[in-house]
Amino acid sequence: MRRLAFLLGIGVAMLALAGLAPGASAGGPTYVSGDVTGTWTAEGNPYIVTATAVVPESSTLSIGPGVVVRFDAGTGLLVRGSIVVEGSGAAPVEFTSNGSAAPNFWEGIGVSGLAVLRFASISYAATALRVEGGAADLEGVAASHSRSGLFANGSTVSVAHSSFSMNEAVGVRAVDSMLTFASTAITSNAEGIYLTGSAMRFENGTVSDSFIDDARVERAATLQLHNVTTGRVYGVYDDVSRLEEWWYAHVLVKDRFGTPVPDAAVRVGGGPLPVVDRVTDGDGWAHWIELWSMAMTSTSTTVFTYTASASSRGSSGAMTTSPSGDTRLAIALSGDVTAPVAFAGPDLAVSEDDPVSFDARGGSDNDPAFPAGATFEWTFDDGTRPIVLSGPTAAYTFATPGTYPVVLRVSDAAGNTDQDLLLVAVLDRTPPAARMTLTSQAFADDSIVLDASVSTDNDPAFNETGNFTWTLESGGRTATVYGRTATYASWWSAGDYAVTLRVRDAGGNEAVATGSIRIVPRPSLDLAWVATALAAWFAGLAIAGTERGRMAFISWFVLPLYTRMKKEEVLDQFTRGQIYGYIVVHPGDSYTDIKRNLHLNNGTLTHHLNVLERDRLIRSKNQGTRKLFFAANARVPEDGGGMHEVQQQILRHLEESGGLSVSDVAGVIGISRQLAIYHLRDMSRNGLVRIERRAFRIVAYADAPPPPAP
Repeated sequence: MRRLAFLLGIGVAMLALAGLAPGASAGGPTYVSGDVTGTWTAEGNPYIVTATAVVPESSTLSIGPGVVVRFDAGTGLLVRGSIVVEGSGAAPVEFTSNGSAAPNFWEGIGVSGLAVLRFASISYAATALRVEGGAADLEGVAASHSRSGLFANGSTVSVAHSSFSMNEAVGVRAVDSMLTFASTAITSNAEGIYLTGSAMRFENGTVSDSFIDDARVERAATLQLHNVTTGRVYGVYDDVSRLEEWWYAHVLVKDRFGTPVPDAAVRVGGGPLPVVDRVTDGDGWAHWIELWSMAMTSTSTTVFTYTASASSRGSSGAMTTSPSGDTRLAIALSGDVTAPVAFAGPDLAVSEDDPVSFDARGGSDNDPAFPAGATFEWTFDDGTRPIVLSGPTAAYTFATPGTYPVVLRVSDAAGNTDQDLLLVAVLDRTPPAARMTLTSQAFADDSIVLDASVSTDNDPAFNETGNFTWTLESGGRTATVYGRTATYASWWSAGDYAVTLRVRDAGGNEAVATGSIRIVPRPSLDLAWVATALAAWFAGLAIAGTERGRMAFISWFVLPLYTRMKKEEVLDQFTRGQIYGYIVVHPGDSYTDIKRNLHLNNGTLTHHLNVLERDRLIRSKNQGTRKLFFAANARVPEDGGGMHEVQQQILRHLEESGGLSVSDVAGVIGISRQLAIYHLRDMSRNGLVRIERRAFRIVAYADAPPPPAP
């Protein structure tokens, strides 16, 4: 039960801390009376109220941490404007008597405006806090040892984490007001709560040790106690007033064998409330289901009854309750819905062709009869086919090395299942078969392939994991190369070479194969034979010295060489011709225009422009940040080229239409919207067009005729 009686200690602790606030070490005492505003700080401690102090309307008094305010007899503090009290847990603000430590010594704090109090104590007053026609927000406030702790009349008050204790008449009194309390202790008062024509909602608190009633309601008052612990001494004094108790229910769902069930569906229904549906957490609980447990009037007390039911995996259970406090319910399901715990054991390592033993007896279940009625199934693939074994223990012999995942699936007598994974490392104990393919003889300048691809092993991954080392030996010297297939050409002399192949598989097993190669010198070239052959060839060519013969000779020997030499030059001249022709047709276009329209990259275009300008086929002129190009025989205008061709088209369409939007300009010219904006801005800077914004559109107009064409 979430009892909050400990909150009484808040007030005692705050009073103790306030009593330790050192007034003697501060700059006070500060004597106050009449109108007060501004800020009070601990430097002025203690503040002595010699005559009732008043916070005027539209004014604010702020009081900081650790401030001590002491009131002479019969005085008080009236708040017609606003008061903001900002104490802290370590330095609360203290309002107390400046004399007798007895209730009713001073009047208390009266609020008709707004009061915000944080971490403060009020003691030895007639009414610690009186709110009439105003509003108050309290947190961490202790009102004690007064005639009344809180009195609200026609007001709205919110209270949290506070205490009202040891008050002679009443802890909390309200008339025609709205009160909201949370996490607050109302203890050891003559009456705990006294409501007249008011409504109060109180959550998570305590009302205890009252001398008369824990709670009294009259004249159409309503008190709702939500998870509030009381002595249940209540007084309801008319037929239209009502006192309600609300409590939290917490439902624990267990299966047939008492194991908490996560993710169970919980439903609570009954009483005057709609049905509540919840799902249990990982510990089997559905917490904080709020239920209206009791309603009391002057003539009757109604206790509501609820049915809580739960279900999971086809099993269900239910129970009823009439909560009178923080309630915990344990619902037992009719069946076993808890899965067993499968345990396949630690991973295993075994040699090929040796049996491996599987043991699932380390598993468990909540069923005391387990493993009776349970089934155990081991499934894996041995590299050739799927294997299924049954029973809590089993054995199998793997013929092929590798790592094999084995899945254990356990089903208990109720059909609940679980599974576990076991890895079996099958160790390779079989050596590979080393075999090689070699040529028997080679010339000293040959590159020889050493081929071990015909070597085999029982490991399926042998082609990827095998290690192949070749050693060649002749005349006391050796050389080593590696790989399933390797090449060697660094023969150091003619003669016989012994070749040794050493093969090792992933399991460390080795095998050796041997062979030999004879290396012989390559025969020298017979120059006399070559001369004779060339003479015969040229003689044949002379005999065939016709036009057809000459064409064949050129086609076979000269033209391919010429084509290989001239292809790049031909392509270069074609691109350069494109660029030159474009400049003749589009005089004054910029580098960027040429690049974009001919789809050339920077390097290619720069190269050809430099060549054309070097050969005096074109000329260039800088205009601002742009470089414009003209054919050598074209006149370069004084203005650097006048309008761009695109700009001339834009101006013509603007003159014909009377004005176009940017999107329309882009559409009729056939350019992008961004390029249209670029040209329009350039033309606007030169005074050729006028640009205006119309709502969400930018519209351009022709302002002046274009300059003469170059």
